[in-house]
Amino acid sequence: MNNHLYHDMNVFVSSQRIDEPHTAALIDKLREAGFRVSHSPKNPSDGHDERWTNWYHKGLINDLDETIVFIAAIDMGWDSATWMAIESDEARRRLTGGQIRQMYYYNPLHIAVKAKGMLPYLKEQLPDDLDSVIETLSKLSQ
Repeated sequence: MNNHLYHDMNVFVSSQRIDEPHTAALIDKLREAGFRVSHSPKNPSDGHDERWTNWYHKGLINDLDETIVFIAAIDMGWDSATWMAIESDEARRRLTGGQIRQMYYYNPLHIAVKAKGMLPYLKEQLPDDLDSVIETLSKLSQ
């Protein structure tokens, strides 16, 4: 695959555990395909991430200013993490305003999202297979 094919397509991966195997694999596959990827900071319980010092006031805003596609990567704690709601809500606001082209969620483990307040963010599901994810996203660049 041409690594520069999607270099102008910025993808933001929102996950409360960016090091979870399925989330890390998604980020790696997107980068391998040539997408520019930014993501949520590391969960504080998983280690230090300098971006937390200004995440809500600067980091998230700057990242989403460059984002074309927002992907919520679902894991066991996704629907109970306040910062997932903040990231998703900001993305949905930008989607409605036309700044973000598409908002998806990725849930290959088929984790049930139980928090009713989080369900409105889950409208467009990506396929479980990573090659199919790339194929789906590639259609946005055509």
